[in-house]
Amino acid sequence: MDERSGTTHFSKVVDISLAWLHKANRCLSELTPLENASFLEITQREVLIRMAIRIRRATVADAERIAEHNAAMARETEDLELDRQRLRRGVEAVLNDPAKGFCTVAEADGRVVGQMMVTFEWSDWRNATFWWLQSVYVAPEYRRRGIYRRLYQHVLDEAKSRKDICGVRLYVSKENVAAQQVYERLGLEQAHYEMYEIDFVLER
Repeated sequence: MDERSGTTHFSKVVDISLAWLHKANRCLSELTPLENASFLEITQREVLIRMAIRIRRATVADAERIAEHNAAMARETEDLELDRQRLRRGVEAVLNDPAKGFCTVAEADGRVVGQMMVTFEWSDWRNATFWWLQSVYVAPEYRRRGIYRRLYQHVLDEAKSRKDICGVRLYVSKENVAAQQVYERLGLEQAHYEMYEIDFVLER
């Protein structure tokens, strides 16, 4: 997706956010003046924050930040400490080689605050490619602001626009119920398959 498409998506988000704010303002008659003022201040601040989020394709310059996020995600979701040098090389590998995949990031306040990596799986049944959504992370202080939804919708829109992509997939820890609920709200469905593996690198 090029910058023009990103700009169009940004404009839609602004329009939707402002429309929502206008609708909310019409419901404030039931609040006291003090509650009204507090609600408006919080709501307008959240709208401005969402308007300031920029979604873009990651570059090698983002490698360190993405690696930091990946390390934090492993620690947070699996209580796992990753080898930082190997992790950094792994991030740089996908950013330098489009055949491996790509990363999409959310930028706010001049820095990367969220990310999603896409890798590829060929499906001979469909004669097309699945995009696997991996390394999904949003910095704690930027959560509950719609950033993951923005990242997901950006990638999904791009996948749908291409004839060679047959769908998107992801895997999630069985214990991560909160993430599962988020994915279901976005329209993802639990797959028919269980996942098995032999990991030659990481020990759990």
